[in-house]
Amino acid sequence: MRLRLHPIGILVLLLALSIAQTKGEGVVDPQLASYTPATQIKGNLSSVGDDDMAPLMDAWLQAFQKFHPLLQKGPRWQHLTSATAVAALALEITDIAPIAREPWPAELAPYAHQFAGDMMKEPLLVRVATGSFIPAGQVGALGVHVHASNPLAHLTLAQVDAIFSSTRRRGAISNPQTWGDLGLTGEWATRPIVRTTLPAHSSVTMFAQRRILLGGFWHADLDEQPNLAAVMKAIAAQPGAIGIAGFLASPAADTHALAIAESTAEPFVTADAATIADGRYPLHRPLYLAVNKRPDSPLPENVREFLRFVLSREGQEIVARYAHFFPLNAELVAHEREVALNGWLPPIDAELPTYVKSSQPVRGTIRSVGSDGMASLMNGWMRAFREVQPDVHPGDRWEHPGTINGFNALVAGETDLAPMGRELWPVEKLVHGITRGKNTLLEIRVARGGHATNGRTETIALVVNASNPLAQLNLKQLDALFGREFRSGSAAPLTRWGQLGLDGDWAQRPITLWVPPRTAPHMTWFQEFVLHDGPWNRTIHEATPTETIAAVARDSGAIAIAFFEEVKPGTRALPLALRDDTPACAGTPQTIASRAYPLIRSMYIRLERPAGTTITPPIREFLTYILSRQGQERVRTSGYFPLTAAEAAIERAKLK
Repeated sequence: MRLRLHPIGILVLLLALSIAQTKGEGVVDPQLASYTPATQIKGNLSSVGDDDMAPLMDAWLQAFQKFHPLLQKGPRWQHLTSATAVAALALEITDIAPIAREPWPAELAPYAHQFAGDMMKEPLLVRVATGSFIPAGQVGALGVHVHASNPLAHLTLAQVDAIFSSTRRRGAISNPQTWGDLGLTGEWATRPIVRTTLPAHSSVTMFAQRRILLGGFWHADLDEQPNLAAVMKAIAAQPGAIGIAGFLASPAADTHALAIAESTAEPFVTADAATIADGRYPLHRPLYLAVNKRPDSPLPENVREFLRFVLSREGQEIVARYAHFFPLNAELVAHEREVALNGWLPPIDAELPTYVKSSQPVRGTIRSVGSDGMASLMNGWMRAFREVQPDVHPGDRWEHPGTINGFNALVAGETDLAPMGRELWPVEKLVHGITRGKNTLLEIRVARGGHATNGRTETIALVVNASNPLAQLNLKQLDALFGREFRSGSAAPLTRWGQLGLDGDWAQRPITLWVPPRTAPHMTWFQEFVLHDGPWNRTIHEATPTETIAAVARDSGAIAIAFFEEVKPGTRALPLALRDDTPACAGTPQTIASRAYPLIRSMYIRLERPAGTTITPPIREFLTYILSRQGQERVRTSGYFPLTAAEAAIERAKLK
């Protein structure tokens, strides 16, 4: 039946829509906490991304600046399309990227490649609002629409997947071909299903592919229409048609939207302003602020504080002003805050000197080849350095595929700097001495390793079975356990747990030693630092990291060298002390940053400086910048830890 509206009714509808667009229909959850600044922010904030979210970004920034008057709009504040968001984050030219959809696979592949060394496969998506019932553009909820005469009332997402997908990842055995396959009878039983939707490249269709099809492939027999109006027109023209599309401001005649259920165990929900706003309708569209966040790392203070504001009562009140967005409730906000705002921000030593531009002009290029785990640091340092030294440029080689590449390039004379996330191996020292001569290699420590950085210059843990009552170990004891010559001064090897003070059933229990491959960078460092370059205990069991932790979990007498992120149920990491007369502490971000935990590794930049020569001005100034307050500030959000003023002073002295 075709819907007919009286002219006065049309006028009332238009007036209502006009009011809604200026006032908004969102209701702010009274349980949301008000915003209180955690710290005062200055500097700037950049944003690149979605055009529909531009009004939100402008309003949020204006309100945020009232709390932080020293914060300025960044050099990039561009909201043209969601298609620019992920690329801007990958290029690190923006702090925040508003995006009104999930990223496309084609966007994530180069992003993951760009940040392979930083362990970031995709940006962190922080949900900040919900698209409304009737969108301004591509930010609204999706509906599954059928002809008005179709008696079907609802579908589960698995049924929608079965209709539209060739892969049926939600578990359907086959694709329904007629409406009778979906339970309709009479004349509908044999009526063919006609599938229609928007083009495959549209953001709506890509969202549907990810949300409904779980990333599967579309059915081959799909009638694509150029826009939403055309989809609705095609459905209205064919009683057997079904389509996935958004909602029109004025419902299309001869069509109706089906109620949708997440699964057979969930209720069917009809789309309306209330069910979309509170998230009950399954095909609502979240809106995000995407950011770069490294694992186990905090966000930069300006980004973190801006997100705290957006996820506050004041931030969500701004969302509620706009008809095309709904604010989040307190439960959703709490979840997003937990995900986005975690990560401990290490302090910066107040005694670190501020970098001051040299009085003499500095010009030239700097080549750098080395660690992929340091690529973002090197790129960020160079960008910031060029703001104060614009006549210094990256050289013809500025590439960071891996630490070994850096060493090889240094030996071959193909780079000026070799950022390396580990200590040199003995064989590398030998090769360098043969090819470049002795005492020519200058090693500058630029940061300390992280807590849980997927093996990238990560702090070492000693792991025992969860049932083991041992309270702590020190480095001398570790040498007596894992070494053969006891170069720390122990009189005899430690072979039973009773020698470490355990009694009862543990006194005579043998100690079983497990280690990952001894050629791994952290194991060569352990041998140098703990065993003092002594040989390994002949009784150790060498295996993969996974096998090593599994062995400790099943053997109460086992102990292993591992990383903190490898600690699994049934195992635990031991507190460690430097010596028997110093306190032991657990390995945490705080104890690593404060240097209380003893097994901390370092990150370096290495370069050639033969005796009697000086470092060129561009390289000297660049390294001085890295060792300054500005340079170490960038380390704080990298997953690694900054140097202290005293540590940086030692390294700066090497540059003279």
